[in-house]
Amino acid sequence: MQRDRCPYCHTDVLSQETKVACDACMGWHHRACWDEHQACAACGAASYAGGPSDAPRVERPHCFRRGGVYSS
Repeated sequence: MQRDRCPYCHTDVLSQETKVACDACMGWHHRACWDEHQACAACGAASYAGGPSDAPRVERPHCFRRGGVYSS
């Protein structure tokens, strides 16, 4: 059985532990390790799957705001 290793503390991330996956590389981290490092220890991304992102929100042009239908 293959186990995922936390790139921050380098120990196994077990299924019963609280864990998060990096949005960019999907590297599994213990939640406590992510909270301590505040980013992915493998690639440096600042957001995890399902979590908040520090990236700035990009505003879409007005013509794409209605489900991709061009409108004015």
